[in-house]
Amino acid sequence: MSNGGVPSLKDVCDTILTICKSAPEGVPQDMLTKRCMADLHMVAMGINQLLANHRIKVYNNARGQLVYKFSAQEEAHKFKGLNADELLVYQTIEDSKNKGIWTRDLKQRCNLQQPQILKILKVLEGRRLVKSVKCVTKKNRKVYMVYDMEPSREVTGGVWYQGNDFDEEFFDAMLKIAKKVVYDNKDRGATLEDILKFVQGSSVLGNGTPFEKKDLVNVLDVLRYDGEIMIDRRSSGARGGGMANGNGCH
Repeated sequence: MSNGGVPSLKDVCDTILTICKSAPEGVPQDMLTKRCMADLHMVAMGINQLLANHRIKVYNNARGQLVYKFSAQEEAHKFKGLNADELLVYQTIEDSKNKGIWTRDLKQRCNLQQPQILKILKVLEGRRLVKSVKCVTKKNRKVYMVYDMEPSREVTGGVWYQGNDFDEEFFDAMLKIAKKVVYDNKDRGATLEDILKFVQGSSVLGNGTPFEKKDLVNVLDVLRYDGEIMIDRRSSGARGGGMANGNGCH
C-alpha cells in the first residue's frame, strides 16, 4: 500500500488476480473497480498490465458483457506476442469448449469485421492454438475450437461417421447384430442392456470404439420402423418377428 492509504498499481494487480481466481465464471470490470477500492483509472491500468502479461483473459459472456478471468502463469508463454483482438478471438473460441464456434458467431461476440476474424484465425491456426473442424451434423460447416480439444459428438456425428462420411457398412452391421439378439430372445424379449452388452462385446467394434445407449437406440428405431421388431416402452425388453408382442426398449 502506498503512502496515504492509496493502493499502488501492484496492490491493484494483486487484488484483481485474487478476485478473478475466486470467480471462474468471470468478473465484470465494474465489480473489479468496487472490490479493488481504487479509482477507475488505476483499475484500468491494472487490467491492461495483467492482460499484457497474460495473467487474466477477457471474454464476452452470454449477455454480451465483458468479463475477466484468471489465467495460470504457466499458460502465459502460449500467448506471447498476440495482440488484444487475437487474444479476444482465442478466448471466445476457448469459451465454446468442445462444440466450437462459427465465424459468424465470432464476428458478433468479438465485435470484429469478417476480414479481421479470418486474418486472426490464420494467425491462431498457424501457432496451433486453434483448429477448424467440419461439423457433419450442420452440413459440414466449419467450427473453430482450441487446438487440443476433442470435438463433441454433435460436431463429429458420433460413432456413425468416419471423417465426414456416414459409415453405412458399420451401421448395417449393428442392425444385424441387434436384430439377432432380439430374435434369439423372442420368448422373453431382450432388454436394452442385453443388446448393448452383446454389441459392446462383438468383434465389429474396434478396441476403444465408444458405443453408448443412444447409439443403440438409433439402431433399434430403424428396426422398429422397418417392422423387424416391436417395442413397448412401458417395460424393459424388445421382441422381434411377425405378430410377436413387443416390450419396451428405452
